[in-house]
Amino acid sequence: SGRPYKGRCKEMGHSVVQFKEGEGRKRRRQINAEEIRTLPVYREKDDAVTLVRDHRVSVIVGETGSGKTTQIPKFLLHAGLSKGRCIAITQPRRVAAMSVARRVADEMGVEVGKEVGYTVRFDDRSCRETKIKFMTDGMLLREAMLHPMLQSYSIIIVDEAHERTLHTEILFGLLKDLLQKRKNLHVVLMSATIEAERFLTFFEGSRLLFIEGRKFPVDTYYCSSPESDYIDATVTAVMQVHLKEAGVEDSSFFKLNQVEQAGVQYEGDILCFLPGQEDIEVAERMILERSRALPKHALKLWTVPLFASLPMEQQMRAFDPTPNGCRKVVLATNIAETSLTIPGIRIVVDAGYVKVRQYSAAAKIETLRAQPVSKSQANQRGGRAGREAPGICIRLYTEATYSKLEENSKPEIERTSMLGVVLQLKAIGVRDPVTFPYLQPPPKKALLTAFTGLLELGALTNEGELSEDGKKMASFPLDPPLARVLLASAEYGCLDEALSVIAMLSVDNVFVSPGDKRGEAEEAKRRFFDNAGDTVVLLNVYRGFESVRGDAEWCRDHFLNVRSMKRAQKIRRQLSAACFNLGMPSSSSDSDEVLRKALLRGLFQNTARRDPSGTYVTFDGHQTVSIHPSSALCGKKPDTIMFYEIVMTTKVYVRCVTAVDSSWLTEVVPDHFAAAAKSAVEKKGKEKEGTSQKKEKKASRMVSVSTLRK
Repeated sequence: SGRPYKGRCKEMGHSVVQFKEGEGRKRRRQINAEEIRTLPVYREKDDAVTLVRDHRVSVIVGETGSGKTTQIPKFLLHAGLSKGRCIAITQPRRVAAMSVARRVADEMGVEVGKEVGYTVRFDDRSCRETKIKFMTDGMLLREAMLHPMLQSYSIIIVDEAHERTLHTEILFGLLKDLLQKRKNLHVVLMSATIEAERFLTFFEGSRLLFIEGRKFPVDTYYCSSPESDYIDATVTAVMQVHLKEAGVEDSSFFKLNQVEQAGVQYEGDILCFLPGQEDIEVAERMILERSRALPKHALKLWTVPLFASLPMEQQMRAFDPTPNGCRKVVLATNIAETSLTIPGIRIVVDAGYVKVRQYSAAAKIETLRAQPVSKSQANQRGGRAGREAPGICIRLYTEATYSKLEENSKPEIERTSMLGVVLQLKAIGVRDPVTFPYLQPPPKKALLTAFTGLLELGALTNEGELSEDGKKMASFPLDPPLARVLLASAEYGCLDEALSVIAMLSVDNVFVSPGDKRGEAEEAKRRFFDNAGDTVVLLNVYRGFESVRGDAEWCRDHFLNVRSMKRAQKIRRQLSAACFNLGMPSSSSDSDEVLRKALLRGLFQNTARRDPSGTYVTFDGHQTVSIHPSSALCGKKPDTIMFYEIVMTTKVYVRCVTAVDSSWLTEVVPDHFAAAAKSAVEKKGKEKEGTSQKKEKKASRMVSVSTLRK
């Protein structure tokens, strides 16, 4: 059982060290053959090679720290099983694909992008000579759209199969079908849990190999009472651990409630799990502030953020060795739960929350919310402290709370919109997504809603086949609504503006709001405000960034996240190239009205009207929502709005809100809003419901026809 943990510290300040890009890379530790031979997977090398060589499908269960992710691909390559082709290894997260590729390249003494490479969204570092390619599961699905037989690969390894991400679930079905068509293909499923029964049943004739992990003991501590502010509690735990290691027991600025365990070690780097980027950036600022009062003899703190939208160079800093005289504090989302071994981590601080997307087919909305982790997630997080040596895990919740957590996270396919999946399956050549061999079928309602949505987006014909627009939409690495926006913007003559807005929507937290300069940051943000709404605000920001040629100082002066801006710039270039390849000529307009109409063509399901009470109700699903306080339209109350996403906190908020004229609804998407004209919304409620039912019946017939054809 865990041990009680309590701790509080007062405001501290600035003894935090920060490094320029690339400095850590120079200090990267040397990887030697002796170190590799100590990995548990090395003892099973011959068995692993034999298993894959003799069976079409292999399931390898390797406990945390076994080395399966880095070593299995090399074993198979060196044994000649690649047969002149490439070995693909999928990861559920881009940071894992990039970091593991770098690690394997270091071990093999080659450059990333040559013999060992990776492919993630908006970033491809591979070539014809690549023999081992790490990629996100979504990128392999996109590759299957262009090359359904995946002939480039002799072996496809699906790593972290137990995570059951949406793309991984679809891969299982595709690979099962592909094994029937390609007799020279081998599939390897790798998992960190022993729950492999479902995989063995799904893939007939598959065989199992279990590899013991190299786990060191991890002592777990719990809070004696619930924490109301997990960000403050995380920072407090970091400071408590750090000061304990420095030998500070009592001082004017810190009061320590000691962990009731003799001989506890507080040495080593710290890994903190927080739900999202905003939480991480707030925690990073708080550590900076509280470090000012650290005693001179204490190690300096080196804070390193780690979340999905960071540029690769920034993400890789987490894996750099800690400089002398410093302690590294990695502030990460759930992307650091699996696959990744961050050198030097001995202490894990777990806030106990994770951000997930939840789709309601009935309400036709997808929300983003922070929710408690599952027990398996909590255990994976704690295990990070024991990858290289004994460690400790501090859980910022009670032991009673842990006992009530769900055993495992709900598979993504049960809680996510199927809109993009159905489009991808159609593009790959799957005639009927309903009878597709899913490892676990999605809810029928979600599939039906997806067919209806794609029909309204113009991606499908009335017969359920992929339309010409649908083929173009599937070629973009975007969700179908945003892909539809690009096509519409070309028709409206505002493609350049739409590219900028979509690129900005593809990155997180553009605006920075330091705690001690919140007023200045808000004033700087308001300079970009526009009564048209947040999409025009984002366009104004991007235009400003381009006008100064990406100047970092300009970003700081305007309280903009330079990391996010540079990533948006890179995404825009790649989307622009994709448009050029589809024969979509560049076009520009000074009118924000045509831009908003183009956006409405793709985001029409994300619209809401203001009712007599002053609150907003979505047209689809009739969900009551509020404009997020960060929006330029907060307090403005336009009659009709369009939004990009819904976030659930204390209230149901819509973010990235844009004002639209109610007359545009029937002009831009006449079929969808035929019974929802602004002047008769309430009177025609029953008509609207009937229209919706007709659309669903049409989609149902479409699905039935597709099924019969197959």
